Amino acid sequence: MVDEKFQEEKRRAIAERMSKVRAAKEEKKIAQATPAPSVKNLEEENEFLRSELDAVNDGELSKSERRQIEEEVRREVRAAERKSKKDELRKKLKKKFEQERGLREGEEEIYLDLAKHSNCIMLDGVQYFHGRVYKVRTSVAAQMRETMQSGHYHQAEVDGKFKRYYTKRPGNINPAGGGGLTTTRSLVEV
Repeated sequence: MVDEKFQEEKRRAIAERMSKVRAAKEEKKIAQATPAPSVKNLEEENEFLRSELDAVNDGELSKSERRQIEEEVRREVRAAERKSKKDELRKKLKKKFEQERGLREGEEEIYLDLAKHSNCIMLDGVQYFHGRVYKVRTSVAAQMRETMQSGHYHQAEVDGKFKRYYTKRPGNINPAGGGGLTTTRSLVEV
């Protein structure tokens, strides 16, 4: 009899320790998943929320009603977040499929490699600077290539070199990756 009571107490103690360990692990996971806000800001925010909730509550709502309302609000926020993510995905997919079918002009990345006499080009009121990668419409990329080529031809003429002197140099690899290789050699020939 004494042995059974002792064994039962031992089981309870072990179960209690195990539940505390599990709870601590869950709290640690949650703490790692969310960034730790500053203590001062967190205290101020909690105090503000308590005062706001107390003003709304005024003792008229029970704890279960309050929990139910909190859960409803959480669900609404999650639903709104899911809806915005779905809308964003729809826009991206629509753009992709329109480009595939030719209903929308495609986009491409281009590395701007200008002649030494210029630091930027301006198209439609937008400045594009030397040495940067831009993601632009295909027609704008074609215009940029033509402008780069003309600039290099002009620089060669001013320097007393043959026309394609600066376009014969080694190409520049697109530093952004994914866009392939855009070089001064691949510019449209006139």
